[in-house]
Amino acid sequence: MEPDSEDMERAIRDYGEVEAAGRRVVVNWLGHEAVREDVPKLRPMAEAIIDPIARHLVDQIQVSRFIARILDMALIYPDFTEESNPFTVWDLTEAERGASEQVAKDFSGLLFDLANQLRAGGVLLDPEGPENLYALGQLLLLPIDLDLPADELMEFVNGGPSGTVYRNGRGLELSDHVGRSDGAVWQRIRGRQRERAGGAFIRSPYAGGTSRRTPSATERRRAALATVLSAYPGVTDGELLANWHSSSNTSGGLLRELMKLPQDAARPSRTTIGRDRRALRGGGTASAES
Repeated sequence: MEPDSEDMERAIRDYGEVEAAGRRVVVNWLGHEAVREDVPKLRPMAEAIIDPIARHLVDQIQVSRFIARILDMALIYPDFTEESNPFTVWDLTEAERGASEQVAKDFSGLLFDLANQLRAGGVLLDPEGPENLYALGQLLLLPIDLDLPADELMEFVNGGPSGTVYRNGRGLELSDHVGRSDGAVWQRIRGRQRERAGGAFIRSPYAGGTSRRTPSATERRRAALATVLSAYPGVTDGELLANWHSSSNTSGGLLRELMKLPQDAARPSRTTIGRDRRALRGGGTASAES
């Protein structure tokens, strides 16, 4: 469906609010001493990882598109058009195309590792927040002077939102930095995406305190996750999802194979995995998307 002018204006305001909120989150940690110390140490590793496709990362626009895509983010504009996928737009050689999956896997893994390292070092950021990972990717790949004050440094970093909406519009994932007021804005954005995907608002027919039965697909996924957590007790959600498309020798690849899914199958969301973990710890059967 096409948005009308009034909805378009509201969408533009909402998009502006969540982007501004994401920028406020990043500027709060950008000037931390650990950022100035740890990011330069990892820049050589980042450059080595992206080397097979480095010729396409010619400016901040291409770098930003690359980072967003490997984080499984695709910007949907208020008019419902979608940011292009750089891996389909770039004129990749056969060798570059063959290397791109490993590049994406390794660089996203590096981002999660860096974010967790910073958090352990006292930086107050959500290590899985998309706004934080998006900014860290730019700090690693762009010649940005990290000695600048945080507000000046932020002028050289493209800001990202503090959340993502599922393509089908049925759910969203929000950073730990998102407050109640921003959460309401995100729900409006999710609603528009659901309409775009062909959904409609339907009032819940449930009345009373009975809980819905956990879908069988969810039960299978949780049983598989329990096996993976037994084999990899210290694995984080980020590591598990970063390895989703890999072999069964990794935590994510093992989970995918135990679920009997092909290697190119879409990975579950962090929200789903987090909910599954809580259910396994508590023995609950709260419903979750399958």
